[in-house]
Amino acid sequence: MVLNGPYFKETMPLCRVVYQITSDSDEEDLIHDDEDQSFLLEAVDSVTQEVIIEHPDPSSSTLPSSSTNLACTALPVKPLMFYGLPKRKCTLQTSAVNSEEREQLPLPKKSWKRGATKVITNTTEYDYGQVNLKLDDSADIDAVEVFEQASDFSTLVSLVVEQSELYMKEKGIPFQTNEDELRAFFGICLVMGYHVLPSIRDYWSTQPDLPVPVIANTMSRARIEAIRSALHFTNNEDMLPRTHPQCDRAFKVRPLIEHFNRCFQAVRNPSKQQSIDEHLIKYKGQNIMKQYIRNKPVKWGFKLWCRCDAISGYLYQFGIYTGRKTDT
Repeated sequence: MVLNGPYFKETMPLCRVVYQITSDSDEEDLIHDDEDQSFLLEAVDSVTQEVIIEHPDPSSSTLPSSSTNLACTALPVKPLMFYGLPKRKCTLQTSAVNSEEREQLPLPKKSWKRGATKVITNTTEYDYGQVNLKLDDSADIDAVEVFEQASDFSTLVSLVVEQSELYMKEKGIPFQTNEDELRAFFGICLVMGYHVLPSIRDYWSTQPDLPVPVIANTMSRARIEAIRSALHFTNNEDMLPRTHPQCDRAFKVRPLIEHFNRCFQAVRNPSKQQSIDEHLIKYKGQNIMKQYIRNKPVKWGFKLWCRCDAISGYLYQFGIYTGRKTDT
């Protein structure tokens, strides 16, 4: 790029030469500012082409004619800035609205519409902890009647009869039972729960210190064992394989858990003060759901989560722990 006298041929659009006559001290201080000088030096270093200033060429067509009179005065000049950066335009756009203009803006229109949501405050008093059993107060209350009504025992027995016969039919073993027989069977199980003997056969023992007449006279040992082998609560055909992500380890007893949870919550209204804690049912057999808790009095067994009344201890809901759940 060549610059000839006061007339310059512009061959590089990205390069400009700016001159300023140093006349006052303010401009001199501005030029010798350290920050500006460092910027100018970096800009000069970025230019890779050489710039040469020569006297005007008489043969050039860009010179004025001889008839043109030019008054030239030699003035001291000093380069202010030399850079090869493109021109940049800075445009400031403001969208702020002053207070007067804001007051002149139209306000949004509001109108009432029918069918709006109504806020209804429930002022009905709730009877917390109320017992919903329908018993005759005039007569003596029988414990068996309370148990059957609280646990909906007739529905449970019907379910067990149906599923037990279906299970034995799938195995190809003839088996039939009825609700009265199962009621006697469950009664015997309750007695065995508080009258514990070393072996189940001891309840029918001929020794004078072992047999329990109330059990031996109600049902034979062979029939008890037959019912125990056929006892079922659900259909095995509905069970998912173990590799399925929705497989339920407590599938065999899930209908029993759901039945009692539904009955317990229907018999008594929820109380204001409730507690949720774990409970362990003692069991030392082989089962995948068996847990070991070192700090518990009963260390081995099935762990349950129970929601109870904090004052009376009434059980509202429980669930068996089947292991850590993973996201599917």
